[in-house]
Amino acid sequence: MTIAVTLCCKLVVTVFTARRYASGNVFECVSDCGLGCSIKRYCMSIFMYADDIIILAPSVSALQRLLHVCETELKWLDMFINVNKSACIRIGPRYKETCYNLSTLDEREIQWINTVRYLGVYLVSSKTFRCAIANAKISFYR
Repeated sequence: MTIAVTLCCKLVVTVFTARRYASGNVFECVSDCGLGCSIKRYCMSIFMYADDIIILAPSVSALQRLLHVCETELKWLDMFINVNKSACIRIGPRYKETCYNLSTLDEREIQWINTVRYLGVYLVSSKTFRCAIANAKISFYR
């Protein structure tokens, strides 16, 4: 079985007011919208840990729509996306193709980059899913 995920967007959420079920609401909104990636009806479009979110989508337009779904729910929870710490990468056969930057609801842009750090692991834009381990090796031997 081959699964191709073409796009990944790492978002860093800045919290103004902590709410008890914030992560559950964002996850439900993304999984209920029907966009993004799924395996056997399980939503694989969003991965969350604390204030870090990864969104997976099969196209740039789907990623843009998922970003707006997330942002709408986050805004309702008094949170917003920090575009200075957020980034997008492409994974798949067209990873070298140029894409337009994603924009938030208030017209701030999220840039496309070649490497993104998520929970200490560096994800690399390439034809297949890859992680860069050089930084982990350096940290281990310090």
